[in-house]
Amino acid sequence: VFVRGGAFIPTVEPVQSTSDYPNQDIMLTYYFDDAVKESNGFLYDDDGITPDAYAKGQYEILNFSSRLLDKGVEITVTSAPEENYPGQDRQMDLQVINIPEEPSDVQNGGEDVCFSWNPDRKSINTHFTLPAKGVTIITISWK
Repeated sequence: VFVRGGAFIPTVEPVQSTSDYPNQDIMLTYYFDDAVKESNGFLYDDDGITPDAYAKGQYEILNFSSRLLDKGVEITVTSAPEENYPGQDRQMDLQVINIPEEPSDVQNGGEDVCFSWNPDRKSINTHFTLPAKGVTIITISWK
């Protein structure tokens, strides 16, 4: 599989039916590339039941963005439900692949967070809660 540098790929665990779709637990993979200064992506979500949910404003958009820093990358995830959709807190697992070196620090909103480093994949994994109608900023720094 070839993935463009700077791409965001949101996934969930495999399910047999959309009625089993676990939209509150999302794995977000970001493919770091130091040639990409900024990138954006999004995920559309609705209840999977309502006909014409988009036209009725009963949906939510999760926006993803990255910004290259001098010695790191900043990833912002924003929950933007429409006014007729309640939104929900989401458990997010973030994986960032192709980091040039082991991070010295990973922060969520300025607070240090736990992360795991995989030197073979040059990747980190961390977990955070994205509040309904909220913003989370993850900063990954290296020396």
